[in-house]
Order: sequence, then structure tokens, then C-alpha cells
Amino acid sequence: MWRRYLPHVMHAAFLIVVSGHLVSSVSGDRVRLIPDFEGGLSQVAGTPYSLRINGVDLKMSDRGYPVEFFADITLFKGVEAVSGGRVRGNHPIVNDGYGIYIKNGGMKGRGRRYVFFIANRDDEAKVVLAGAVLFTLANILYVLPHRRNDAGGEGEVSWKG
Repeated sequence: MWRRYLPHVMHAAFLIVVSGHLVSSVSGDRVRLIPDFEGGLSQVAGTPYSLRINGVDLKMSDRGYPVEFFADITLFKGVEAVSGGRVRGNHPIVNDGYGIYIKNGGMKGRGRRYVFFIANRDDEAKVVLAGAVLFTLANILYVLPHRRNDAGGEGEVSWKG
């Protein structure tokens, strides 16, 4: 009986995910590019944070452009170090809702390494997660086998041989 409502639950959960992303795209903080050289200290505009680039690892192609880049950073709030570690593609440093992602990297004259970061804060991430979990649970419950009787209603499984 309750299974007939699961597609409606899935649709509602999908709408929760989409509306969470929509609200987050309007209300979330976005700092587009934070460029600096290895060893530099940069302010993350519009936030109380600054970041120091402790080291940059680049793997360059034969043609001279970076194919992989990593940066070891320390994130400061005022003068206090609050977070740090290695940032690489899709593996940000996260602190107080802000994610610091690496965007690009390379070398300038005399081998000076540089990187570009972006910083995001998505306030609606928990809403999106809740919608995604609800959607997944409803899907799992919907695809689980259920019992029916001969009349096609809920009840015992009957096998005809």
C-alpha cells in the first residue's frame, strides 16, 4: 500500500536537491580566483581568511603545460592557523563551510611556480544532502521485492507451477 507513494517521495526529494542547489547558487559565497606564487600569502576576498602557499608540485607534459598540480597550503583566520594540508583537484581544504579548491597551476619565468584557487561556501549543502539521502532511500525501498497475492494486492506470494 505505501509503495505507491514512493515515486512521489522520490520526486519531492529531487525537488529538494534542485532547490537547495538553486538557493546555494544565489546565496553562497564565491571567490573566483586567488592567484599567488609558491611561498606567497593571499587574502581570500570577502572572508576573514588568508592562505599561505607552502609548496607547489607540478607534473608537466612534454609540451610544457601542467597535467597535474598540487599545493600544500595553510589557512589563517587573522594570525591563527586554522587548517591546512594538500589541495588537489576535487580534494579541497574545508574550514567553517568554506572549501578552498585548486583551479590551475603552472610556472612563470625562472621556474617560479604559481597556483590559482577558488573558495566556495554553500550554505544549503546540508539541505541538498538530506534530499539526496531521502531520494536514495526511497529508490532502494521501491526496488526491493515485495509480496503480492493472486488478486494482485499486498499479501502472500503465490507460485503457480
